[in-house]
Amino acid sequence: MIQGVFMFYTIAFSITLLVICVIGTGIYIRYLPFCPFIAAQQITKLKKLYGMCLLSEYVIISFLVSVKLIPLTVASVKIMLYILWIPFLLINFVCIPSHVSQHIFAAGLQFIYAFLLHTVAGAFHLLLLPSITTVPAFLYAHLIIYLILFLITFQAIRYYFTRLFITYYIDNYYWSKISFFPFFLFICNVYLTADRYTSPWHQLSARIIFGICTICLCYCFTQNLKWLQDRVKLRHNNQLLLMQINSIQDQVRLLEESKKALALLRHDMRHHFRILYSLIQTNHKEEALGFIKSLEENMQQIAIHTYCQNILINAVLSVYITKFRQAAIPLQYDIVVPARIGINETDLAAVVSNLLENAFQASEKQPPHKRRLQIDLHIQEVKLQLMVKNQFDSPVLLGSDGLPVTLHQGHGFGMRSLASFAEKYKATIFCKQEKGWFYIYIIICKPAASM
Repeated sequence: MIQGVFMFYTIAFSITLLVICVIGTGIYIRYLPFCPFIAAQQITKLKKLYGMCLLSEYVIISFLVSVKLIPLTVASVKIMLYILWIPFLLINFVCIPSHVSQHIFAAGLQFIYAFLLHTVAGAFHLLLLPSITTVPAFLYAHLIIYLILFLITFQAIRYYFTRLFITYYIDNYYWSKISFFPFFLFICNVYLTADRYTSPWHQLSARIIFGICTICLCYCFTQNLKWLQDRVKLRHNNQLLLMQINSIQDQVRLLEESKKALALLRHDMRHHFRILYSLIQTNHKEEALGFIKSLEENMQQIAIHTYCQNILINAVLSVYITKFRQAAIPLQYDIVVPARIGINETDLAAVVSNLLENAFQASEKQPPHKRRLQIDLHIQEVKLQLMVKNQFDSPVLLGSDGLPVTLHQGHGFGMRSLASFAEKYKATIFCKQEKGWFYIYIIICKPAASM
């Protein structure tokens, strides 16, 4: 009697553990498409919630099975597999918001993959273990074969799913149109092959054909994504070009304003000399010195400052430093850039523009008394050092590559440009937030010939 009870509990707990392991494989696959993009804080939060939820489900299901509130049958295990994944999808919705369509699409593909694994596991079961007839033995064999098949196909499926959202910056409108497509395929095939009067071998053939069709559709989908990725890159390059054009236009505008102000000052110079002559003649030296000082300040205001010897980098710095001053944002800078910098000027100008634009937008969100910025840019011989830091109180999410990430659609192109720059020039990039300041450091240290 005691031995029978012990055997029942052992079977109940072990089969429940296998079911939870199968659920865990689905959790991992649905997580893979987002892991290259989400922040480190989000990954930590997801792992904690996944672990807590898995443990809770195992304890609850084991208890319900052990007290026989849930019978240990093939049907009950199927129901578990159809239901227990729902909390984890909700966790994804909460921890990775603004991408509901992508979550649904990834879940649909994962269901199709799991469906095909169950089909192949059932076929192996029928071919290799036809003598197994008891329910516990059947469940053991099926679930273990499923997990073995998962391990065999793991590398291939991991490669595909981690690149599923390679066009992450594509607008949500695209994903909303195709998000339910895998789900509909899955439901359709389940409905057509779930008839209990249909031969298992007929179900197997139908599901194999379904698997082949799914693989073909995934290939077509991947090609479509690559095409869209090329469009995203083209859009990104166009934005960089537009940004450079705007910088040049702003520089021309500053030159025109300076030219007009200088012409007006030259026109008034005769009057200024008369005033100075009168002040000196009447022995008002202090007033004369004050008037000369005010003239000098006016000359400084209309002068076009040279921050470095490189024309393009100087133009970018001139535009943004003027922008910060007009917005009354305190600014410190230390710039040492020669005329020839050893790398593509356009690439560096784009990075500097993106970083200063991000710093400007972040500063605008700060209270007026908490707006400060510092720029350090040094290019000497074979070493480039760039540091931009600005005050920012709100927490900044950092992705797995260490760069800031945004969950808002239509943003993120600046960091994409920075990542491309780092990859092209093998740059070291370090970001941190400390004591109300956000820092970005960029260092390139390579032989001049390779730069």
